[in-house]
Formats: sequence, C-alpha cells, structure tokens
Amino acid sequence: MADQNVSIVNSTFYENISSIGVVSTLSLDGIAETNLINCIIYNNSTNNIVDYNSSTTITYSNVEGGFTGTGNIDADPMFVNAATGDFRLQLGSPSINTGDPAGVPPAPETDIVGTIRPQDGVVDMGAYEYDVTPPVVTLSLLSPAQTGVDEVQFNVSFDESVAMPDTTDFVVTGTLSGTISITGSEADYVVTVSLSAPDTDGTVGIRLLPGVVF
Repeated sequence: MADQNVSIVNSTFYENISSIGVVSTLSLDGIAETNLINCIIYNNSTNNIVDYNSSTTITYSNVEGGFTGTGNIDADPMFVNAATGDFRLQLGSPSINTGDPAGVPPAPETDIVGTIRPQDGVVDMGAYEYDVTPPVVTLSLLSPAQTGVDEVQFNVSFDESVAMPDTTDFVVTGTLSGTISITGSEADYVVTVSLSAPDTDGTVGIRLLPGVVF
C-alpha cells in the first residue's frame, strides 16, 4: 500500500497459521496506517501484530495476549462451536456489547449473516452480532413417506438468515433410525435422513435439540 490507510472492522481472526504475524502490514511508499476496530483475534499460531514501515492501531477488540488500545480486552470470546467454524457468540461472551460505542459506523449495519447491528444498544466484537431474539423455526415433511425409500427429507425454515445448522443439532425420532445430512443456506435448509433399514415399516421424524443456538 502506498500512503493509504486501511480499516478492518468487525472481523474474526481464528486459527490462522503464520510465521510472522496474524496481522502484518507493509508500506512500500510512505507510512501507511491500519486500523482494526471491533475485531476478535484468537487462537492463531501467533497473535503478533507486525508493521513494516507502517502503523497498526487496534481498538475495541478482543486480542489474545492483549494489545494496547482503547476498549481492548483479552478473554475467551466464547464461540458457539469454533471446531465446526461456527464463530457466533454464546450468551455471556465478553465480546457482546463491548464494541466501539460509536456504533454504526464504524460497524457495518448488519453482520455476516444479515443480523442488524446493534442488537442491544452497543455493537459486538467479531463478524457475528449476538442476536437477542432467537429465530422462529418451522419443520415440515418434504418428501412423501412410504416404505422402501432410502431417505426421507424435511424442510427446515427460519424467519431470518442463520449460519448452517450442524447435524448434531438434530436427532432422528420414531421407530426407524438413520444418519442426518444438511444442505441449504441463509434461512432455508433441507435435512435428509438416510434410513438404516429402508425396507422396514415404521415411522421417522426429526427433532431439534433444546438449547441449540442459531
């Protein structure tokens, strides 16, 4: 970058591998300035911030190992399930309501899945805004129920965009058993139950487990 200032806002840096730094800035022509606001930097191979002929400012962010700046914290962000790539925040996360009190901007009006910012007076840190109003979900049978089919499909619809559900969010109910797979995006998903014994008479359904966060 040449004499250009860059702002990175409401981003999540997690499990990146770098021999230099998780955030590295380089200016080949003049001093450049990089500003990170409302970000989460956690569990990377190194959380170092490296500047080459440049300057990095971080504010209202959750940085593992700490970083000097207004509003910065160093605490477990409490992701819903980082192992499966679900970087939404759980209730009680220290990154909820601790972003820049200036609100929008600098924060974008919505988060990565379209949730309006802020939800509770102050924007959150990271790519996801904690949604204080849980989405309404509707489950319905998509494919006809009949003996001999290899799979049964169910439509799972939400009244707002959500991150893709995990197969462990559902359980198979009824007298038959099977394995679950999920396709779809945003607010509409298809849950497919591949039956273990398709030629056996019986019933099959799905149930959303209590306590699942969307």
